[in-house]
Amino acid sequence: MRSRIIKEFVHKLNIAMKELSETRIWLKLIGETGSIENAKLVDLITESKELSRILSASVTTTKKRSGV
Repeated sequence: MRSRIIKEFVHKLNIAMKELSETRIWLKLIGETGSIENAKLVDLITESKELSRILSASVTTTKKRSGV
């Protein structure tokens, strides 16, 4: 039971990382239209990268601690 829950948790984190990656693509496309100021765009892309690193670290830590 616990192993399944941990695997599901890791799966959800991986989905979130993929969503963040897709978000960065959309942000870059929005940036190409010029409809958002460059400084704001850079901040949003930077934040999405930071969130991806946090989620990636969470996946790594969870896998290490659970042996999954």
